[in-house]
Amino acid sequence: SDITDERECVQRCLEDSRCIAVTLVLPEDYRRGCYFKNSRTWTVRDDQTNMVSVNVDCLMDRINSWTPVTRGAYLEHDLESQPLLIKTDTVVDSDWKSGLWFFNRGMGYAGSGLFIRSYNDPPSHNTLSYQLPGCSNGYRPITTPLPVSTDRLWRVTLHKSPEIRLKVNCNGEEILDVVLSDGTCDWSYWRNFWARDVNEIYFSSLDTASKSYSWNQINGCSSGKYI
Repeated sequence: SDITDERECVQRCLEDSRCIAVTLVLPEDYRRGCYFKNSRTWTVRDDQTNMVSVNVDCLMDRINSWTPVTRGAYLEHDLESQPLLIKTDTVVDSDWKSGLWFFNRGMGYAGSGLFIRSYNDPPSHNTLSYQLPGCSNGYRPITTPLPVSTDRLWRVTLHKSPEIRLKVNCNGEEILDVVLSDGTCDWSYWRNFWARDVNEIYFSSLDTASKSYSWNQINGCSSGKYI
């Protein structure tokens, strides 16, 4: 497996109903890969100090705890360490918008964020697009079609190393993967906004789609060391 991010490894496990634990093994530990534990028994390897398995039942208990979205309120969340999960409930091919602002507590307005909108123009021809405040001037097209469902689960992930990267996943399918740079951003001073730490989020008053939110709480869900 070419997965080198613990969150992506865990997400793959969550999408497989047979998986009950998962371990991300980096090259310096053993043989690189994202290992699933199903019904079989794994061998405990105490010599692998950086190898910790994540218990999926523990994760699901936490993920199944959802909070209704309150628009216009600051919500404490470290987006760089834990992906944000959002549930939406919209009519297929309807007009809607989902909007998030990213903030740095203590510094006030961060200037960065994510807006996704869907609209019919003309009717029966659905168009999906996104905007990154502090980077893009307007909306840009999303070419990956959304899963045909009224209930959608979104996962928003923000990485800051080795590059600033925003990823959006919907119902298990990646629909957006943007590396921010001087070439992809319209704003020449985009780093002033996107390089800041994000520890609060804010659902925009323009958001008409988001219903509830949660996040993957990996810490505290260890199930030992396996391979």
